[in-house]
Amino acid sequence: MPLALLVLIAVLALLIISALLAALFTVLIRHNPALFGGPQSWKRAALISLALVGFIWLLMLINTLFVVLVALLLGV
Repeated sequence: MPLALLVLIAVLALLIISALLAALFTVLIRHNPALFGGPQSWKRAALISLALVGFIWLLMLINTLFVVLVALLLGV
């Protein structure tokens, strides 16, 4: 399997996971706003959601670099 295909699969998988987690987090905020200080704290909830997605993107970058490193070590 070519290296570019492995990287593409890893990136797409983490994009899907981050989209699902952001959707899950949004549903959690909508159905239980008391977790974030009530319905008036939408700004705080939005910042937490952005931080979560940013963290997932950081994990995606680390995972992509790991896949590239493993592929290079295996000689793919």
